[in-house]
Amino acid sequence: MFRNAFKPGTEVPTSGAYWVHHYQHRVTHLVALWQGETFPRCGKCEDRVRFELSIDGSGAPHFSADPDFRAIPTDSSTLQGASG
Repeated sequence: MFRNAFKPGTEVPTSGAYWVHHYQHRVTHLVALWQGETFPRCGKCEDRVRFELSIDGSGAPHFSADPDFRAIPTDSSTLQGASG
């Protein structure tokens, strides 16, 4: 499929800009990831997203700025705070 692609849940080996390849819902785009982070799941295509290190990463936003990778609250206090 993709040469040297990384799957969600694996550790980011090198800080840099990564091409993000979604499954059937979005065109390829760039995000920045830092070494030691975990490649995130996509909120829409889940574990079918893949990441490839880009040679030219100028202008890539950190993945947390992308709406497809927003953190999902896991405890009720966070959920209550979001609704009020």
